[in-house]
Amino acid sequence: QDNQPERVAYFGQMMKTARILINTPASQGGIGDLYNFKLAPSLTLGCGSWGGNSISENVGPKHLINKKTVAKRAENMLWHKLPKS
Repeated sequence: QDNQPERVAYFGQMMKTARILINTPASQGGIGDLYNFKLAPSLTLGCGSWGGNSISENVGPKHLINKKTVAKRAENMLWHKLPKS
């Protein structure tokens, strides 16, 4: 689709942005699915820390689920010991 991949790569490295759309309409391409299958379909777009958001991808169902993690202390604490001087 694009005939200048080096230019696209350079632009991607230089821009502080969460998504770069190549040869696609910005309003439709940014929401994914219709014009861009690499982005999850969503009408809510995260813009990352550059825009003051906590995520830098399209907001989907996985972001709306509360997931609890229970962590237990590891019993093998040998790596906490300091070497003798």
